[in-house]
Amino acid sequence: MMKFKTFLFTIVFLISLLSLSDSDVQTSTNDLPPGVIQQFKHGDSVNCVAISPDGQLLASGGEDNTVILWNVTDGSELKVFTDPSKMVMSVVFSPDGQVLASASHDGFVRLWDVTSKRRRTTFTHGGWANSIAFSPDGNSLVSGGGDQKGSITLWDVHQKERITDFPGHGGIVDSIVFSPNGQFLASTSRDRTVKLWDIANQQQRMSLTKHKKVVYAVAFSPDSNTIATSSEDYTIKLWNTSSGENFADFKVLGDGRVRALALAFSPDGNYLALACSDNTIRLWSVANRKETIKLRGHTGVVSSVAFSRDGRTLASGSRDRTVLLWNLSHFNIAPEPIPSPNPKPNPGPEPTNILVDCPF
Repeated sequence: MMKFKTFLFTIVFLISLLSLSDSDVQTSTNDLPPGVIQQFKHGDSVNCVAISPDGQLLASGGEDNTVILWNVTDGSELKVFTDPSKMVMSVVFSPDGQVLASASHDGFVRLWDVTSKRRRTTFTHGGWANSIAFSPDGNSLVSGGGDQKGSITLWDVHQKERITDFPGHGGIVDSIVFSPNGQFLASTSRDRTVKLWDIANQQQRMSLTKHKKVVYAVAFSPDSNTIATSSEDYTIKLWNTSSGENFADFKVLGDGRVRALALAFSPDGNYLALACSDNTIRLWSVANRKETIKLRGHTGVVSSVAFSRDGRTLASGSRDRTVLLWNLSHFNIAPEPIPSPNPKPNPGPEPTNILVDCPF
C-alpha cells in the first residue's frame, strides 16, 4: 500500500511539473512586449548584435566573454563561441553571410565559419578591439580600438594579413564603419572626434570636431552621403560626408539627458534607430528629423541595434541580458524597396542625365 501511495505521489508530482513548465512557456510568450516577435536570453549584459543577410540568424556578444549564434525562427541557440577571454564588443556577418566576426577586449578579432561553426582565423588587433566592419565586397575587414591611443587596422580576409593602419585618433576608437559604396571609413573616438578616411589613398580625409565629449557611435546612410554620430554630450549629429558640414543636431526626447549608445540607419535610409540609455529604442524620421516611435521592452540600458537587410525587423541588445527582435510592421513602419547596390543609369537624350555615383 505504501509503495502504491508513493507511486501515485510521483505521478501527480510529475504531472504538476509538466503543467508548470507549459504554463511558464505560455506566460513567457504572452509576456513579450508589443511588437516583439522573439526574445533571446544571452546570460550577461549584451554589448552587440547582428542579423545575418538572409535574416535567418542572429548573433550576440556580451560581457560573459561569449558570442552566441541564434536561430531567428524558433529562438534556439545554435552555437556558443567561448574563444574570447574578455568581453565581446562587436559582432558582424560578412556580406554573403558565410562568416561571423567578433571583436573583444582581449585584443583579438576572430572569424568563424557560419556553416561549420568553426574558427577560421584570428587577427591580433592589439589593445582593446572595440568595433569591426566588413567591406561591402567582403574582401576586407576593419577593426578599431586601442589602449591609450586609438588604433584602426584594415585586414585582408582571404590572405589573412594586415593591409594597413590608419593612425590619427588621440583616444580609443569605439566605433568604425565602411561607407556602403566601399570607398571610405568613418570612426569615432574618446578624443571627441569623428574621422573620415579614404581607403584607396589610405589617408585621413577630414576630422569632425563639433562634439563636446566622447563620441560613441557612427553610422553611414545607405547612399553614403550622410553620417550620423552620437556622443556623451547627449546629442546626435548629422553630417554631410562630402563637405563635412554638420547640418542637423538633435537630442533624444525626454529630460534632455538621454544618451544614444548605438546607431543604425534603416536599409531604405528613411529611419535612424537609436539605442538609448533610458532602456528604449527610438526610431527617427531622417527626412523630418523627428522621433517617430519609441520601442519599450528592455529593463536595462540598450547597447546596440541592428536592422535586417530587408528593413522589416530590428534587433536590440541590452544590459538586461536579452536581445529583442522587433516586427516593425506592428508600428506601421513599412520599408521601401531597396535599390540595387550598383544601379544602372537610365538612358536619356541629354549627356547631363548620366550621373556618376560618387558622393564625395
